[in-house]
Amino acid sequence: MKKLVVCLFAGIAVACQPEIRKPVSLPVFHPQSYVGYWFSDTEGTVLDSFQANRYFIPASLTKLYFYPVLKQVSGDPSFSSTTWNYDPADSTLRLAAPGNPLLGYNDLRNCILTSGPVKRVILYHLPYDSSRVWGAGWMADDEPADYQPYFSAVPVNLNVQTVTVQCTRDSITILQEPWELPYRIKPGSSLSVTRPPASDTLLVTIPPDSSGSVTRKLSIRNPSRYLYQWLRASSLQNVLSIVTVPQLPVFSNRIAHDPGELTHLILNQSNNLAAEQILRYWSLKNGGNGSVAGYLKQNPVPAPDGRLVDGSGLSRYNMLTPAALGKVLQTFRNEPAFKTGLAIYGESGTLDDRFRLADTTAVIVAKSGSMNTVQNLAGLILIDGQPAAEFVLMINFWMDSKESRYRLEKAVLDRWISLVRKNTDPTANNH
Repeated sequence: MKKLVVCLFAGIAVACQPEIRKPVSLPVFHPQSYVGYWFSDTEGTVLDSFQANRYFIPASLTKLYFYPVLKQVSGDPSFSSTTWNYDPADSTLRLAAPGNPLLGYNDLRNCILTSGPVKRVILYHLPYDSSRVWGAGWMADDEPADYQPYFSAVPVNLNVQTVTVQCTRDSITILQEPWELPYRIKPGSSLSVTRPPASDTLLVTIPPDSSGSVTRKLSIRNPSRYLYQWLRASSLQNVLSIVTVPQLPVFSNRIAHDPGELTHLILNQSNNLAAEQILRYWSLKNGGNGSVAGYLKQNPVPAPDGRLVDGSGLSRYNMLTPAALGKVLQTFRNEPAFKTGLAIYGESGTLDDRFRLADTTAVIVAKSGSMNTVQNLAGLILIDGQPAAEFVLMINFWMDSKESRYRLEKAVLDRWISLVRKNTDPTANNH
């Protein structure tokens, strides 16, 4: 089966580059967005090319670029396991956490519930450098649910707060997990819950004479502060110690996570905290200071690939080219863990809200990358369960509605699937 490599890129039209104004044989893009593509077979023959070496804001496609690091770290048994034990002699619970972002409060709760009376908790962790979090260029209007403004040295994924507000004409119920945050209520036209970026106080807006329910996940500042409070509330005494050690102790009990869970968390769910953490861990285990900046200093991005300042893609200072992302797709397209880790278009993960494709027998697995005015997509077209093409779609600075961008994205994907089928079997009927 002859395969195709398809890359499509988008950016602002400028007068000095008139060729940008007339993309060929593709659905019509917004006139104020970059448009381009690279189209070649797997033998390296370029069938068509447009803006193949331009730089674009990748958003969360940085997570795809760093898949080789994710593969290394997820395969590290020390990273995916947390060990612990309980000493009844002094009622102490000890945990050694390497920084696996899959470790959550339910794991800690189970440790406490399966122990005896806990009078003291000691959490050992590695010496990550948390003095620098993101690179320059992060913008508050792009804040996702799992953004952690002050990256705690405590390697526990506890920075997301789930808040549910239930409102009736005569009562209001506010449920929070894993812990309680302060909140204030104000009148408004709709029922909502928000958190100002500079505060942990929730703002609950209640419309007059209304009833309903709303649930939202919100990031919080300095989650380690709440970890202290939560663990203290779960133990008999207000004694909690967090100890930084260069080498973690190994205790008798183990909390082990499937490495595939981390791949799913980053590629399918696009978790930003996890994407940053794998770079920090790699840096620390390879003689660096355990920061994302340290990783990028140890592994500078090649100039032809672009420029990256974080691992999550939250910064608008990030820039990548089609070749950089295409190499990752070509290298790992046949790897089972890679294919199953990606979201399914129109079905799962960050792509569960996409429109249904015209060819219902083809399957697209991909990584999305979105922020305000940016919508990107990169992944594989599967025919009969096997990769038949790779693609990268990047739309930068298009200010139209999300629905219109989704419809354009669908039109492009429908066309690519049709081209793949024609290329592999010219006599095949189009779906």
